[in-house]
Amino acid sequence: MDNKDVVLMENHNDALSWWRKTCQNKRILVHVDAHFDFAWIADRDPHEILNAKSLSDFKTLAKRSHFWNFSGRKKDELTHIGNYIYPAIKENIIREFYWIVPDPVFSNKRKILRLRQDIDGIIKLHSKEGEKLNWHGPYLTSSIYGVKLVICRLKDLPEFEEDVLLDIDVDYFIDKEKPWLYTDVFIQRLKEQGLKSDLITIAYSVEGGFTPIGYKFIGDHLAYLFNGHAGEMSQFDRAVSLIIKAMKAKDAKLYKDAILYLKEADSYHPGYAPIYY
Repeated sequence: MDNKDVVLMENHNDALSWWRKTCQNKRILVHVDAHFDFAWIADRDPHEILNAKSLSDFKTLAKRSHFWNFSGRKKDELTHIGNYIYPAIKENIIREFYWIVPDPVFSNKRKILRLRQDIDGIIKLHSKEGEKLNWHGPYLTSSIYGVKLVICRLKDLPEFEEDVLLDIDVDYFIDKEKPWLYTDVFIQRLKEQGLKSDLITIAYSVEGGFTPIGYKFIGDHLAYLFNGHAGEMSQFDRAVSLIIKAMKAKDAKLYKDAILYLKEADSYHPGYAPIYY
């Protein structure tokens, strides 16, 4: 795939800082994540209420928004890993929002039902929204805060004629504390979709407990491949391949084999912290 800038971060809301810093405007967001990361922020200034000249004006203001900021904190202080997409939409950074969910979510009817209930609940909280998620072929679609919302698997992502903002959380690759997908296959699927991006943000999400620390290397490998190394079998690729083999050997209680794989990985990429972890 064709891309220009790749940014690694621990906390996913730092993606918003990069979008602002690079002056993004009315972009398509492809959000690859196990979580929606869109929650409403109570950012309305309660001093607006003081402008009400009558009870009728007060009721109109109250109906217009549920999200009054009585905390005294500044707007940026209200932003966190679970709500940073809302200000990005509000600031016209994003005009279309595609959430790519892990395949295991869409392979389980109970998980799909729970997802729909959760997202419909978020949409319903805003007085201007009302349309529930509906199936359109392989997609769940609606709108949120005035922008198009599509929820689908990676293989069902449509082809775009323009570069997108590609926003990835490493926890997307983890299901039940184990990877269900690895980076090489993921990159290949993006190529098959013809996806182009000029800004890629990748969040480890380890400190929040969403990505097991043992799989933090997935973020490093993603950034490495996006930076133009896909298709090569480099020393780093060999080290990553051996880390994965070691983890599988450990799960099978083949501890001596696991240690041998890790020693070989260290010979290819000496001093790399995930090998020693």
